[in-house]
Amino acid sequence: MADYCENCGCKVYSGRCINCHEELFILDQYDELSGTKFELPYPDEDSNFMKKVNECRVDVEHNLLLKPKEEK
Repeated sequence: MADYCENCGCKVYSGRCINCHEELFILDQYDELSGTKFELPYPDEDSNFMKKVNECRVDVEHNLLLKPKEEK
């Protein structure tokens, strides 16, 4: 069964909400385009975007640690 975000109700993939953690999905696209003619340079680590990415990563890790394990 699909998981949904407790904050906004959007679908959650691998502990990441497509709405609340949008920056992580955008960064995934940078990785997917790496090595292609559409490759984009990564944003600077000091940029607001990368700061938000790091906040999202911390949030996802925190949520995964708190999520109860499903019984088999």
